[in-house]
Amino acid sequence: MKKLINEVHRRSLWQVLGIYLGASWIALQVVNEIGDAVGLPEWVSPGALVLLVLGAPVVLGTAFINQGLKTREPEAEPQSLADAGEVPPPRPPEKTGAEKLFTWKRAMLGGAAAFALLLVGAGIWMAMRVTGVGPAGTLVAKGLLEEHDRIVLADFGGGTSDEALANTVTEAVRVDLARSQVVRLADPEMVSGALRRMGRADAERLDEDLARELAQREGLKAVLTGDVAPAGSGYVLTASLIAPATGEILTSERATARSEEDVIDAIDELSKAVRERIGESLRTIRAEEGLAQVTTSDLEALRLYTEGAQLVEGDDYQRGLDMLEEAIARDSAFAMAHRKLGVELSNRFENRSRELAAIEAAYRHRDRLSPRERYLAEAAYHGRQGDTQRQIDAYQNMLDIDPEDPWALNNLGGIYGNLGDYATAEPYMERAVQADSLSSALSINNVILVEVGQGKYEEAEETLATAQRRFPDEGRIRVSWALLPSAKLQYDSAVSRTATLLEDASTPFQRSQAADIYSATVAARGELEESERILANAEQVDVDRGLTAEAFEKSLAMVWSDIQVLEDLESAQRRFEAALAKYPLDEMNPVDLPWVQLARLSALAGDIDRSSELSAQYLEEIPEESRGLGPLFMQLAEADRSLRGGDPDTAIDLYRRVEDRCRRCGLYWIAQAHLAAERPDSAIATYTRLVDDNNLYRVYDDAGELGPSYERLAQLHDQRGELELAARYYAALVELWADADEILQPRVQAADDRLQEILREIG
Repeated sequence: MKKLINEVHRRSLWQVLGIYLGASWIALQVVNEIGDAVGLPEWVSPGALVLLVLGAPVVLGTAFINQGLKTREPEAEPQSLADAGEVPPPRPPEKTGAEKLFTWKRAMLGGAAAFALLLVGAGIWMAMRVTGVGPAGTLVAKGLLEEHDRIVLADFGGGTSDEALANTVTEAVRVDLARSQVVRLADPEMVSGALRRMGRADAERLDEDLARELAQREGLKAVLTGDVAPAGSGYVLTASLIAPATGEILTSERATARSEEDVIDAIDELSKAVRERIGESLRTIRAEEGLAQVTTSDLEALRLYTEGAQLVEGDDYQRGLDMLEEAIARDSAFAMAHRKLGVELSNRFENRSRELAAIEAAYRHRDRLSPRERYLAEAAYHGRQGDTQRQIDAYQNMLDIDPEDPWALNNLGGIYGNLGDYATAEPYMERAVQADSLSSALSINNVILVEVGQGKYEEAEETLATAQRRFPDEGRIRVSWALLPSAKLQYDSAVSRTATLLEDASTPFQRSQAADIYSATVAARGELEESERILANAEQVDVDRGLTAEAFEKSLAMVWSDIQVLEDLESAQRRFEAALAKYPLDEMNPVDLPWVQLARLSALAGDIDRSSELSAQYLEEIPEESRGLGPLFMQLAEADRSLRGGDPDTAIDLYRRVEDRCRRCGLYWIAQAHLAAERPDSAIATYTRLVDDNNLYRVYDDAGELGPSYERLAQLHDQRGELELAARYYAALVELWADADEILQPRVQAADDRLQEILREIG
């Protein structure tokens, strides 16, 4: 043994091994860097490692045979003057067969040749992949799928009795595949719409057969189905992409989880394999490896999220929210759950403080989201901060990933629509519908919104009819159906439809929403007592749901009627005080409170000092990051104080500062300010703008503004001797308030009397 150790030292084998290991490490780093940069196949790095391992014995053998790193023996020193120059040096000993075979030159050339062969093989494999040749060819390269084709994800199951785990795996695969830049998944809302059209809305599971039928009916290219099968203490996950018409398996992948704790990693491995086989860039997939647990590392949290996300889309909305909260409690960095919770609360205009907290949390943890969902989270966050440009930028980033992303197109259209720029909004909305073969109800409903905004009522009716055929039970479409008559100022039809909407409401949210619409509709017709009755019922619904701030807002609605319709400021102040006594401000989360409305109602009811105090309290109690556009709209309260304080010109200037964000928010009061300043021409122009406004949701403003605007327009035109215009508005008021409460009937009778006089006068 001692002799062997001495021989190892003499032949410098430790030195050679150290140099080889260092060079091997550098070589592997270079291979990995090149692989990440150009997207080399996964087997290149392991292949390089195998070559280096196989090369180690060759290098050590070469060093042993050649006695280290030396390549030749040094020349012998001359022993005498005679030896120097007179006698030729001795001939070197002849090399043995092993010495001829194991040379450093051969070793280096052999290593270089092996690596060259590896890279050539990788190049051939990559060429086959992108050209669709042989087993390496991707589905996109072979022409079986095209980029941005939409596929249907069927529910996993079949091989396991644990249905909850199968559902969890389905949702996790959906999350991972959402990161794909090659194909798009049909989202649950789109699938639900298609199932309704198929008469299968009650289907408990989207199994392979149902998914194939859906894909064929909707013209989708493939169905991804899978199974979670027990295997000892672990599971085997399989996924197959199949052709809808024939059932042919286009590709099939599998991954193994040794235990339940390894399921998420197996899901990640499985989805990456599917994406690679479809045709996703290997470089793109590899760049996401740091997001292996993009959803959550807690499997139970993922289960809760999966079930909760399904429930909030249906009738059990509140239970779904509770399950999302449980998922977040298990994993506070669960960005997907935060985002889903915030979006659902935002869509329903409920629990603003919880909505903001969820959206902010999703934004903080957005690195755990796919690029597309990260931009959605950023857009939601910037929207709540009132930073519209950054919100638009986030959606444009989504379009850079996929120019036909229906959510980005729809939401961009919604932004421009909310700004009143309907001409810009409409193309985005139309593209959103066209980009989605399932045409989501949200997108097509927003087309109706922008068509109404441009006064295209015939087109809006046609779009609504199409939407009703495709989404007969969709809540958004039914709301638009109920609102469209009021947008056209056809309030007889509007009352009938909104009453039906309220009767058909089946969930607490639907009842609350329908009550808001119906109460506003009957209030616009002067039926204030009926409006108050409906609001009281809806207020109790919100109380029962634990939405105190929302119930409080409903209790304030009739204060607006006292101020605008009845012009009874004493009654307005009594109602306001009663609402504050019923819902003490200090018992509610300050972020949930309607501060702008409170400050405005105080000012318009004549209590300017309290209005100022509420405005100041808002700035003191609400953190800057939670204010959003609040400070902008709080200028409306300042305008109200100026108007009631006898400074109409300052009031008008302040009202106009919010017009870019809300065209109608101050319009009625600008007209009132012009009246106070004795500028009838300007008052007429402003009231006319208000009456002629094209807005699908105008009923909420019409509740307190339409009747009084008709009345003042009739009187102003009458005073100017413009009798035909006066008659037009007197007639509109008489028709609108024909069934108004008794307290309004004297005004209706006076309008009708004057109308008859004018008709007799002008013949």
